[in-house]
Amino acid sequence: MSAALIFVCSNDVGPYLNALAYLSDKHNISDFKFVFVTGAMIEGPQTSFVETIVLALEDLASGTYEKRCVEIDARTAGQYATLAANLKSNSRSTEVVSLDELPDLLAKQVAETGRAKLFVDVTGLPKILMARVLLVCLVGGFHVYAFELRHRVDREFPERSLYFAMPPGAFDYPPLARDLAVHNSVRQLINVRRVLWITAMVSLVGVVCFATLLLIDSSNTVLAVVGLAANIIGIASGALQALATRSGP
Repeated sequence: MSAALIFVCSNDVGPYLNALAYLSDKHNISDFKFVFVTGAMIEGPQTSFVETIVLALEDLASGTYEKRCVEIDARTAGQYATLAANLKSNSRSTEVVSLDELPDLLAKQVAETGRAKLFVDVTGLPKILMARVLLVCLVGGFHVYAFELRHRVDREFPERSLYFAMPPGAFDYPPLARDLAVHNSVRQLINVRRVLWITAMVSLVGVVCFATLLLIDSSNTVLAVVGLAANIIGIASGALQALATRSGP
């Protein structure tokens, strides 16, 4: 059975309602876990916020949203009610982890569901935190997604920006590895100085080894040329890696 990790940081229930509805409708997911990241220098809601999400789903099932009566057909109301019931019945629906503990959480979830059946949703995260979570997930080989509206939320009629009310093409749910803005944010998290420092150390070791080879057999021209070429390639590759990290694609 597929499962989804829903990362929480925003206090706006709309993004979570859309992610939950989409994953439930298109991928038949009923196993949701809300992940609250600590130590990220960005303050988010408490775990009790899940109750707010459930309450919003129950309100939609009864025909209200943000304290307003809204028109919802019986089928959609039933889907909202089912989502709310699934979340309420799950006693392990929340996880509080630090970024350092995130790989362990992902490994634990994979052991339960399998890597191919796990959706990591970061719809409710700000860009910089989204990039940090994405970086951890990319290293672990996980796909990360976010529900993206192709228009601004209608503040007068916010229910029109909910998944079940939108026409096809009004939203997207892409893997974020292809998102340029997030990709650039990930690059900013990579320490270019560390890359340069490692390159310098490797190059220094190479130079020492090269000098040692010359002392041992200074008359061997082929050996000298090969050693020199290896050092040049090593230094150049390190510099190119640092430049690529800084400039992006």
